[in-house]
Amino acid sequence: FLAGYSRIHGSAQSLLYVLALIDLVLALVGALCAKSDDMWSLLAQKALTFGFWIFVVTSWLTLAPTVINGFIWVGLQAGGSRMNVAEFTNPSAIAGLGMFATEPIWANIRDYGWNFWKHAVDILFCSLLGLVILGCFFWIAIEVFIYFLQFYLFAVLATILMPFGINRYTSWIADGCFATLLAHGLKVMVLAMVTSAVFPLMKTF
Repeated sequence: FLAGYSRIHGSAQSLLYVLALIDLVLALVGALCAKSDDMWSLLAQKALTFGFWIFVVTSWLTLAPTVINGFIWVGLQAGGSRMNVAEFTNPSAIAGLGMFATEPIWANIRDYGWNFWKHAVDILFCSLLGLVILGCFFWIAIEVFIYFLQFYLFAVLATILMPFGINRYTSWIADGCFATLLAHGLKVMVLAMVTSAVFPLMKTF
């Protein structure tokens, strides 16, 4: 993902400056045609706007994950568990928690030893329970993996679309990127809250 970002980041910056120049020229021409006396105010407004978008475009690949991590933190806090953002964003760690949570079940089954047939029903029930719990952990891990794969693909490809926000005639393109970022944030916040709430429950089985 970083390689893809580095390959298109230069083009994104060039596009940003071209669109900024076009927007500035159009604004100045419009002000001159209207014989506006508020030229300095217009230039100050444009400087603030351009500064904001230059910051967003140059920091996009770090800014977007920071926002998403904020949504994750809110979801984890709402769920009430002690899981942190680093653990949630690591699918292998989630799967490992599943193995840890079901270890007492497998240990209980191993304790039956050669008395397997005498306790077949108990063993079958424990095995099904362990597989269900383990399956829940793996399902959450897969969901998290797929989510972050989609998110980072979006973050890289959106790099070339963000510069359009600097021009008022094309800003709707960048607005779509922000809307998508918000949608990703809400989705992962719900997933983090469900995960945070369910993990302590599954560990008590």
